[in-house]
Amino acid sequence: MEFIKNAFKKNLEYIVENDEELANNREIDNNNIESILLASYGLKIFKLVVVIMNITYLIGLCWYIICELIADFYMDIDDLTTYTSADNDTFIF
Repeated sequence: MEFIKNAFKKNLEYIVENDEELANNREIDNNNIESILLASYGLKIFKLVVVIMNITYLIGLCWYIICELIADFYMDIDDLTTYTSADNDTFIF
């Protein structure tokens, strides 16, 4: 974000030094605040998506480990792929 802000700041300084009429124009967005806000919100949304995906992955991994532990220790099954519901009337899948 700092890189983007510095790039727009250098552009604004160049405009102020070279074109006084454009620098004093109040109708044009010379500091590109809209672009800065869009980039900032885009980065925040991307960060949020990454955090949600990591949390989802960890919860899924914990669920898989719990299922394996139940199958191995509670039901004494070594491989869940060979287990059928006809062997036992429990619903743990």
